[in-house]
Amino acid sequence: MDGTTTQPDYMITYDRDWKDIVEKDGVLDLDQVARELSDYGVVMEQASKVYDELSGGRVSKPNTAAHHVIDFAGGKFAADYADMLCDRAQTCEEEGQAETAQILRELAEEWHEGSVTAYQEGRDRAAAARDTTTPK
Repeated sequence: MDGTTTQPDYMITYDRDWKDIVEKDGVLDLDQVARELSDYGVVMEQASKVYDELSGGRVSKPNTAAHHVIDFAGGKFAADYADMLCDRAQTCEEEGQAETAQILRELAEEWHEGSVTAYQEGRDRAAAARDTTTPK
């Protein structure tokens, strides 16, 4: 051996990012460590909430790789946009604009495959729920 040792990644990160913050004269400052950990806890809690919202409830662990959250968010946004197009298509249909309604449904399908069927199934479930709760 040549006498050199390789530090683990976490120690390299500590030396680079944290040592000057949590040490005073080479001694660990417990109060400062506690403050940093408290801040870190807040960040992790808030990141979990953001991940959960952006992913449509599929991801909430803050250690999840960002690209997974981004992928889920893209799918959620596409589904939300397609749902808005379906809402507008329904309005157009009710207003006698069948051709425009069809174009909007086709666009919704392009944005998120299966969205028109899912939208209609949701409307059918809502109608069925209203039928069972409406007094006769």
